[in-house]
Amino acid sequence: MRTHPGRWTVFGLSSLFFILSQLYSVSNAIIAPDLQEDLHLCAEPLGLLSAAFLYAFALVPIPLGIALDRFVTRRTMTLLTLLGAAGALVFCIAPFFGMAP
Repeated sequence: MRTHPGRWTVFGLSSLFFILSQLYSVSNAIIAPDLQEDLHLCAEPLGLLSAAFLYAFALVPIPLGIALDRFVTRRTMTLLTLLGAAGALVFCIAPFFGMAP
């Protein structure tokens, strides 16, 4: 049985990105007071901001599966990694709530 030499690299990166996504899902609860202060939020928009990750996490698996089947996995993972990094950067520099999610 032949195995791909980079399989552990792909597995490690996939695991790292999964752990990072779990960190993103719980980080709003930890930094909620700072988010309320920095983005001038009350409870309702803060809840919507926290739920936005859950909504995206629920809607993405089917299109992601189609993309992984149709396109090269390396390109799909690279594109999604860059998209996730861009989203984190936009969230990081967001001056107000409308730009944060």
